Amino acid sequence: MPTPAQEAANTHTSPERLKELWLHSPKLGIIVASNENAPAELLQELSVSEDELIRQAVCSNPNTPTDILFKLGEEFPQELFDNPVFSLLLLENPNLIEDIPESTLVSLLKSPSIPDSYLQWAIQSKRASILFAVVMNPKINKDDLQKLINNSQFYWWSQQISNITKLHVNWSSEMRSGWEEAALSVVRKQQIFKDTIRNELLSEFSLWQMGVIPESFITALDPDILLQIAQHPDTPGHILQTLLKNRKTATKKFRIAIANNLSTPAHILEKLADDKNITVRQNAFLNPQMPDAVFQRYQKHEASNENSQTPVTTDSDLSIETLLQIIEINQEENYYESSHYIEKLCRKITLDLDISDKYLIRCALIDNIDLKIALARHPKTPISILETFFQSSSFRLRTLVPQNPNFPANLLIKLLKDKNWKTRKTGVLALHKNPSVRSSHETLEKFWQHWEMAQNVETPAETLLELAQSQWVLIREAVALNPKTAMIVYKTKKKAKSTDKTNIPATLIEKLLLDKNPVVRVAVAKNPNTPINILEQLANNIFYRHPIHIAAVKNLLQRHPERAAIYIENCTKDSPEPSFSRFFVLIHPFISSKMLAKHFRSSSWLERYAIATNPNTPVYIRQRLAEDANRIVRAAAKSYLSK
Repeated sequence: MPTPAQEAANTHTSPERLKELWLHSPKLGIIVASNENAPAELLQELSVSEDELIRQAVCSNPNTPTDILFKLGEEFPQELFDNPVFSLLLLENPNLIEDIPESTLVSLLKSPSIPDSYLQWAIQSKRASILFAVVMNPKINKDDLQKLINNSQFYWWSQQISNITKLHVNWSSEMRSGWEEAALSVVRKQQIFKDTIRNELLSEFSLWQMGVIPESFITALDPDILLQIAQHPDTPGHILQTLLKNRKTATKKFRIAIANNLSTPAHILEKLADDKNITVRQNAFLNPQMPDAVFQRYQKHEASNENSQTPVTTDSDLSIETLLQIIEINQEENYYESSHYIEKLCRKITLDLDISDKYLIRCALIDNIDLKIALARHPKTPISILETFFQSSSFRLRTLVPQNPNFPANLLIKLLKDKNWKTRKTGVLALHKNPSVRSSHETLEKFWQHWEMAQNVETPAETLLELAQSQWVLIREAVALNPKTAMIVYKTKKKAKSTDKTNIPATLIEKLLLDKNPVVRVAVAKNPNTPINILEQLANNIFYRHPIHIAAVKNLLQRHPERAAIYIENCTKDSPEPSFSRFFVLIHPFISSKMLAKHFRSSSWLERYAIATNPNTPVYIRQRLAEDANRIVRAAAKSYLSK
């Protein structure tokens, strides 16, 4: 009696029995799909199988309906060529090429098995996807490559076709060395015109935040993404310095963004304080991280320069009273002349620590940001002025004012409770800068003590349990970030239902995961000791561009990169076309071989290069890439095969 496998392979087995065998044992799917007696209806069902080998077998089966063949031909072009039905279709219809779906035709044109007549037809095409496919064919000769360039010169893709064509192995000789430098130079310089690749800004920024994109590739990112990096509170100081040193990102817009960033270190702000652009300087001086001493030193330096360049008989020695009178008279009628005297007034009030309140009050009535910065930083500025500035429409001024030692305690408490994280951070910076302010107010001193305890890994578990119930979001966030928190058992005091066990234990980190404030939940995702299963839960259940998802995947990537790979791949699941974001995913060493296999026919030579150099790339794919039309991809694949 024949075995089920023998029945599945037998061409005399009835269609009904073949389907029965497949349904009973899915493992027989490949054998059934290869059986030339399999009915068209069954082959159609098998064509959408998740098993790649089954789909491949269906594409090779001469009994497969033409429309299914063409659909599968996109994924298995060689199997379509080798299917005897394809030759018959060509004989029946000489214009068959025009009936083949474009996506499948693109795959066929990349294959060395494509008939020359098809290539000649494609060279005359006016469709970019067709022409890019032709350039990927390793058998096209130099003369035909030149025709491609000539035929494309009046279209938007002309530069790309020209650049990609000149990397063809038949245009130039094969590369023996320098292939890595050639590829990475294109990436770092973001020369997308040398490939079919494009930018996906949201995905790229998410991948950067997760830590997928190496810091060495920062200059490869789009300027809009780099600007977001310059503004982001989690961007480390050395990256901000890199942006300031790079010619592409050292522009006024970037310098202002870095000056505005509440996380910019003081030493970088100090450099920006000497910036040649007044707007950059203003924003740096508005940053609460900028030390008052630097502001005072700047004003003293400017005053010194003015005195050394100004004759004694001019207005360099005008008194504060005189300056105020001139400004009050001319401010509305002659703005530019007033601004000249306002600069002098700023220097005088900054350097005069014993200035009278009456002058400070009059200065506060003048609508000038430089003057307001000087007043906000002056240790004698009256509370009434600070309160007025705190109501300003300028968020930057509102973040600076609380740093003043005279800022009211009741308003500081309001800051610490604010819904906006930037505003809360401003309050913390103020308490850190002015310990005398917090020590003179019971609520502020208690907050500060609790906040420091919440961050301390030596704090007893019982104390952290109590602090996790704090009314202050900042304290709960600090507890959620504390590495010790993940190891603390939390016991609920609620009475359990009859079906539950009483006092079911859970970790404190799980309790904080239920916090109503998303900032606390992000902190849980960032905690270096948060259990892997919780990180995977967050990564699975939250939208992949959400801060919680990003924090969870970044944490996973740092601790268990092999388990983070699936979430990294999901960042580009909506990328139907080649993109820089997908390039960075494909080059990552923990990406699955399944994804690498899915994209090795990409029209982007950069993506194929990434696959050729990835340690997880299967040997058979690397062997295919060793015959790639692109000389850089081919050289990379050959080099890795020889290792």
